[in-house]
Amino acid sequence: MTAIHTLTHHYIKQLFLSSQLLNSYDRTLLGVVNLYARDFTFITGQQRLDQKHCIMTAEDYKAFVVPIHPDHGVLLLYCTRKKSKGPHHQLPGGRVDPEDFDLAVEKNPGIDGENRLLAACTIGAARELFEETGIDLRASLDRLKPIQIWNSSGDEGGEKNNGLSCELEQRVFFSVDISDADLRTTGLGLVKAMNEDLSHLMLKLSHEHQGFVFEPSLVKVPDMLEKHSRGKITMALKKAIELGSIK
Repeated sequence: MTAIHTLTHHYIKQLFLSSQLLNSYDRTLLGVVNLYARDFTFITGQQRLDQKHCIMTAEDYKAFVVPIHPDHGVLLLYCTRKKSKGPHHQLPGGRVDPEDFDLAVEKNPGIDGENRLLAACTIGAARELFEETGIDLRASLDRLKPIQIWNSSGDEGGEKNNGLSCELEQRVFFSVDISDADLRTTGLGLVKAMNEDLSHLMLKLSHEHQGFVFEPSLVKVPDMLEKHSRGKITMALKKAIELGSIK
């Protein structure tokens, strides 16, 4: 079926939700709704993401950043607020907002499809990084580099990805090279690095996180993130390391 461009985002979601066929986002639905930047396309018979049929909206995408310091390693956030998970590490990142898609179009008139998705996720990644760490790349989006997770033909097991090469199950990944200049050494309301030898480096953390640490060993990072985002970040980073996408 062809894309529906004339109905609003809200109206289409209500239409879907009221349909007996969908049964409240029934994941056995024979089809996939791709809402790339509010372009609504119903694709029958296509399996995507976790190999189950599902409804995807722009708001369902998340963007994550892997900040890498050449001397200190990967910057990880530390979270103790989620009692069900216990203390655990996270990457900076979160949900891509509708406003991120709007800004992508504003910055790149005429952009559409996966290009718009990638642009919006880049904007969302920079926004989340700033909100959670105070590191501001919102005016330097080119510093965020998509992390290749998939070969063009799929992974070693022959599994193919139908989305972006830096995407795993609606989670889109970027890396950024950072330096001491991106962090802070003075100021109020700042949190020191948990590494004893790096306590002079500080960040302005959001209320969601209680600390941050630099992990010098890249190969250890995926397992440190096992509790973050249902283990999907661990899976994505292991794929990226295997491909040599991050070093």
